[in-house]
Amino acid sequence: AGGLFSSAGLDSGAVQLAGTAVLQPVQGHTAILHLEGGWLEDPLPGTEFDLGLGSGPRAFRSHAFTGDRSLFATAEYRVTVVEDFLGLAGLGVAGFVDHGGAWYSGSRRRLGWDAGVGVRLGASRSSDTEALRFDLAHRFANDAEPAGWVITVGKGFVFAGLGRRPL
Repeated sequence: AGGLFSSAGLDSGAVQLAGTAVLQPVQGHTAILHLEGGWLEDPLPGTEFDLGLGSGPRAFRSHAFTGDRSLFATAEYRVTVVEDFLGLAGLGVAGFVDHGGAWYSGSRRRLGWDAGVGVRLGASRSSDTEALRFDLAHRFANDAEPAGWVITVGKGFVFAGLGRRPL
């Protein structure tokens, strides 16, 4: 949280809350739940929340959800199939569901849902690289995009970066 107060009151401000829970019920299985939300008051141009594809609901196009309010939740269950495939990478599969979006104060909430399955590939010989994601997701229709199947490729988690640029 942060803000700028002047003699006239609040000039600009930002509040972001996020939480992630990780559970490993058995060896090679990981359940991840992530929730986040945010509020901006008079953000600088280009610093609004920006969700879609790389951050936020993964079956929606880049910049599908922008605004000064945001909400995002994701749940993913990963299973490691091979820890060291060909001596190069770990290989796993995942199932997921995403819900969230962004909108401007005074406007109707713009949110979207998706669910799907994917393959995870992570380097086994390097500690500073993010896992690659290859996902097949079903996007549920909303006011901006029709329902349909989407293939996405990404890295890391869909919630890294909290969906907005730094102030």
